[in-house]
Amino acid sequence: MRYLLSIVFCCGILSCLYAQEQVLQGIVIDSVSRNALAFVSIQVDGKPELAGMSDIDGKFRLVVPALPAQVRFSYIGYKIKTLTVENASAGQIGVLMSPTSLVLREVQIKAGENPAHRIVRKTWEYRARHDPAQLDAYRCNTYNKLILTGRKDTVRLASDEAAIRKTAAMDSLFGQQHLFMIESYSTRLFKKGRSKEIVKASKVSGSKDASIFMMALEYQPFTFYEPLVEVSGKKYVNPISRNSDEIYFFSLEDTLFSGRDTVYVISFKPRKNKIFDAFRGLLYISAPDFAIQNVIAEPDKAEGIFRIKVQQQYSRLSSGQWFPEQLNTDLRFPSISIPGNIMVGESRTYVSSPEINPAIRDREFDEVALEVASDASNQTDAYWDSVRIQKLSSQEKRTYLVIDSISKASNLELKLKLAESVARGYWPVKFFDLDISRLIAFNQYEGFRLGLGGITNDRLSKRFGLGGYYAYGFKDVHSKYKAEGRLYLTLDRDFYLGLSWGRDVYETGGMEIVNDRKPKLSESVRMILIGRMHQEERSQAELGFRVLRYVNATAFIRQTHNRALFDYQFKADATGRQYSWLEPGLALRIAWGAKYYQSGSLKLDLGTKYPLVYAQLVYGKALGGSTGYDYVRTELKIEKTIDTRRVGQMHIQFAGGYVAGEVPAMRLFTGRANALGKDILKVSAFNAFETMLMNEVLCNQYASLYLQQDLGSFFRIKSWSPRFSISQASMWGSLAGKNEHKGLNTSDAQNGFFEAGLKLSELLRFSTGSYGAGGFYRFGPFADANWKKNVSVKLNVGLVF
Repeated sequence: MRYLLSIVFCCGILSCLYAQEQVLQGIVIDSVSRNALAFVSIQVDGKPELAGMSDIDGKFRLVVPALPAQVRFSYIGYKIKTLTVENASAGQIGVLMSPTSLVLREVQIKAGENPAHRIVRKTWEYRARHDPAQLDAYRCNTYNKLILTGRKDTVRLASDEAAIRKTAAMDSLFGQQHLFMIESYSTRLFKKGRSKEIVKASKVSGSKDASIFMMALEYQPFTFYEPLVEVSGKKYVNPISRNSDEIYFFSLEDTLFSGRDTVYVISFKPRKNKIFDAFRGLLYISAPDFAIQNVIAEPDKAEGIFRIKVQQQYSRLSSGQWFPEQLNTDLRFPSISIPGNIMVGESRTYVSSPEINPAIRDREFDEVALEVASDASNQTDAYWDSVRIQKLSSQEKRTYLVIDSISKASNLELKLKLAESVARGYWPVKFFDLDISRLIAFNQYEGFRLGLGGITNDRLSKRFGLGGYYAYGFKDVHSKYKAEGRLYLTLDRDFYLGLSWGRDVYETGGMEIVNDRKPKLSESVRMILIGRMHQEERSQAELGFRVLRYVNATAFIRQTHNRALFDYQFKADATGRQYSWLEPGLALRIAWGAKYYQSGSLKLDLGTKYPLVYAQLVYGKALGGSTGYDYVRTELKIEKTIDTRRVGQMHIQFAGGYVAGEVPAMRLFTGRANALGKDILKVSAFNAFETMLMNEVLCNQYASLYLQQDLGSFFRIKSWSPRFSISQASMWGSLAGKNEHKGLNTSDAQNGFFEAGLKLSELLRFSTGSYGAGGFYRFGPFADANWKKNVSVKLNVGLVF
């Protein structure tokens, strides 16, 4: 009985103690933009041990021993807010904080005096302990949500009374619903550098199939420890990286206490006169672990059609491992006009059920890094209720309801399929996808070339495709055409059988690898200068397949009939410039470590950090009057972009080839030139010789190297900051039997062809592109005695998508 009374007495005492404690809950909001403020410092006056912080959504929960209490809210760039809380039962507390016009100034601190540097260096040194990417393995689930909506443009409304009158309808609209909304639920797997995300559920307003939108949720990396952090497709120097204090200015703004831990709040921005791809923002470093607890970052230089800010929040698991808990991305589209409002995007990712070093089988990983399950768009409401972090708001529910209704009325589903096809370079017309690249082209031989072509799509069949093209050149006044069919042996279409027949014109001596059919836009600029071409009639069968996960192979056999379309004679023969071969071959595309996005039959290449290799081997058996012109032709191309922290990217491409046997010019190699002797609009091309004249060099064996080092910007005048890069192009090659080729005013490059250049980009910049200039100089054996003839100045064009 005494023990029972003791227990009752203790319980009574504890209940009295707990009854005195009060729980304060609420949200911190920007008083102007009405956006939630993440990671606001919260302290109770007189109680330094009672401290907290708003989470990534601006929400907070703080336990105080008794009321009333003076609660102090502080945040960099905002006025300190102090509230007297007398009653905690009134529900959630809304805290409005007013931004200040204060701009953090860089101050001169003698070496060893800036405490922020020690903290940042420690965080860099301890990164291997806390970066999830350094673990042997992990598994977790993520719930993702993206909305597009309107937010009041308070700056404009403050000075434009007419805009205020026009905003009533928009205020009513955005008060009830958003413009667009996506949700997804995924499982993320990681093991020793390999990762895979499987989208198990997806939902989008206005469409039954949300799969094509899943990449729209990939704005930022899962962790913030890499030396270069990629945000929305561009890489920025991480403030947590080696010797970052040499290029970033850090300032210790606040010191917070959370239990036994100390949290350092450090602001960062690029140092004065340091021009590089930089962030600015805040770091919250938890000590003694020196791990990133929170980060807020945005590009220091605004560019493109939207502005972006990322936030990440980490928590320490019971195992002691720090792991991402929530990722936010905020987008602003200042160029999109909505009366009285700015269009914004808000992406939220919530991480749940993290497992550290679980047993994951190797076979769960393949080349697909982002895979959408076949039933992802068909999940029930009950399933969604079980995976959502919080219930949908009335605005979000109405967004689905209204946008779905609009979608049915305007046939939005079909328009989304159209967008998917356009992203792949096609324009769908019922069951046929028109190839956009076939519509119009220009070169020196054909003049303007108009055409129409494409292939059947999934609406006809997912198992086969029938297509082709027709084109007409207005200068050579001749037709070109092709018919083809493909039988897809697997759903992802990596394994297929193809048949084709056609007649077209090709650059004589040009590199043509079957697995590299469409050149990059930046490389295809030189195609407008091509004037020496030959006609080729081809009948071809090919088998495409994947080998060793990262190798796409194409085995083919074709019969070709070739005719030179220029004054040419080989070996004084009387074949009328016509040559025929039977050509079996094998082409390879090797993208080791490449990652892909896959949803059904749609498979998109997301790139690789390793060099990309193209290789092709062809044996040509001469037919008919071409007897004696058997050959073996090998081609190799290797390209890689190397990211550097301070000076930008280095682009490298090696291209080479060798032909064994005596063959006419159409099976040799010409230099990748980008210059004509006559004055026309001069535009620089990527991976080309800007001072080499078209058809100036012809070889049966060659090696070429193209280098471009981006140097970034050296100065900034307001928002104008042109970028500089240097380039170097070199080629060595020889031509056996030079005298056998009659009618060609050409040479080989046995002693080498060399040029160097300086490019200025973004001299003029627009939302969709930019213009610059480049100067190039030819030197070495091909240099002219008159230095002016070695110089070429060209327009430099860049596009932003």
